[in-house]
Amino acid sequence: MRVLVAEDDPDLRLMVGRMLSRLGHDAEIVADGEALLRRAADGPPDAVLSDIGMPWCDGLRAGARLRRELPGLRVVLMTGDSSLAEEARRAGFTRVLSKPFSLEELEGALSSF
Repeated sequence: MRVLVAEDDPDLRLMVGRMLSRLGHDAEIVADGEALLRRAADGPPDAVLSDIGMPWCDGLRAGARLRRELPGLRVVLMTGDSSLAEEARRAGFTRVLSKPFSLEELEGALSSF
């Protein structure tokens, strides 16, 4: 599966990329929501994994736009802030990973669609 990842923290980008590789997925990683939207427009991924709290365009706005433009796209959000996780769930995102998350939690979130 081709997973497009948006994460502004360089260490977490590296970690998530490694986790996805261990699960057998191809990860394409960008640093913010604007880059996520541009890259998805170049060719829709199979799934998106996006941090919520990012500069310029946060994961909630980017994820909502991608769901409108690419119906059926798998969108998983991640955050270390429980209030943002709740906000994402209220906005209709059913798959929200709380940081830090395990390899098994990541695999479950991606496979539960």
